[in-house]
Amino acid sequence: MKKGSIKLNIKEFLKNIALLAAVLMICLILLEIGLRIADYPEDFFYAYDSNVGIKYAPNMEGVYTKQIQEFENPIRINSYGFYDDEWQQEKNESVFRIAVLGDSFTANMAVLPEKSAWKIIEKKLNEKLEEQNKDEKSKRQNNLKNKIDRIEILNFGVNSYSTAHEYLALKHYALGFDPDLVIMNFFYNDVSRNTPSSVRQGFLIKDNENGKKLVFDKTEFAAQKTLKMKYYLRQHVKTVSLIMRVMDNLQAIKAKNLASKCIATDNEYDVFQKTYPHETDNDWMLTKAIIMLTKRLCDKNDVPFLLINIPWNPTDDQFERIKDMNPGLNRSEMDFSKPGKILGEFAGENKLNYIDLYPVMIPQEKKIGMEKLHYSYDGHWNAGGNKLAADVISDELVKKGVLPVVG
Repeated sequence: MKKGSIKLNIKEFLKNIALLAAVLMICLILLEIGLRIADYPEDFFYAYDSNVGIKYAPNMEGVYTKQIQEFENPIRINSYGFYDDEWQQEKNESVFRIAVLGDSFTANMAVLPEKSAWKIIEKKLNEKLEEQNKDEKSKRQNNLKNKIDRIEILNFGVNSYSTAHEYLALKHYALGFDPDLVIMNFFYNDVSRNTPSSVRQGFLIKDNENGKKLVFDKTEFAAQKTLKMKYYLRQHVKTVSLIMRVMDNLQAIKAKNLASKCIATDNEYDVFQKTYPHETDNDWMLTKAIIMLTKRLCDKNDVPFLLINIPWNPTDDQFERIKDMNPGLNRSEMDFSKPGKILGEFAGENKLNYIDLYPVMIPQEKKIGMEKLHYSYDGHWNAGGNKLAADVISDELVKKGVLPVVG
């Protein structure tokens, strides 16, 4: 083949590549325009955060739903990047402010804010406080109660947060609002999410001397820049959002295929095993170290700390769906109250204020019917579940004596 002919073929090849790229670009632009005209809903609410790794994107609005669309909930994130009303950072002396840390069971994005457990709790406690303040005898019993006329709850919960995220959210955000009480809501999957290798973090946890010294290192996390760009594009480019949603669905199908071949896909349920694998013991040790780090941070800022165990006990249908993805699970070998018991022993040893909701809430859930309180597929509390949680938690908070409200 002649030299000139080779040059011609290369030039033709490059020309075709450029033409293909141009056509593809035009198609993507047209798709983006079409999605914007059709008002394709925003469904990705996360943003990279240099302090915590991830949190919600400030002032983000959209529709929160899941793949089978059990619910479609209009969402607005406040200017601080949390799913709650807009906050005022300065606090009046007559306000008792509670900062609540947690994951998706705390954030409660599956329901409107006014139907979330913590908003209902705030309302119930304020009703009790108002009634109490009318009683002059109660006022004279405690000078503190004379000064407080409103309880305010700020929800710092974010989907997929681990205990480590919650510690960092407290350190960098919640303490700036001058809370009078910090509540950390523990959920069973916190243990697996606290592992140093967890890709959900947005940072690495260095565990030195068996958890005695913890370092949250962002500089060594190779995917930081990729994570930041991914979140930005998914929020601002609807075509990317659509492509990422399709990829998420394909990832779920892949996980199910792995499960059908008996390849383990998730270790978060190991915390319920009656006999723990060695890795789970290590994960618990790290989780406890982070809880103590959070407690010491509260002590340093002279803020009371309360640890709450959010219970979970799946229905038979839910368990079967989980088992489809994790064929090795056997319900008879699992104890769903175990995480709460472990935390109870740990809290007792370290003199932590602690409430285990499992023995109080799960019997009531079974009596009412789990299917009436949880979304069948999503698993989170629906409006009924949030109401029950609010009733139980508000009563337990009053009994615990950590509020300016007497029983």
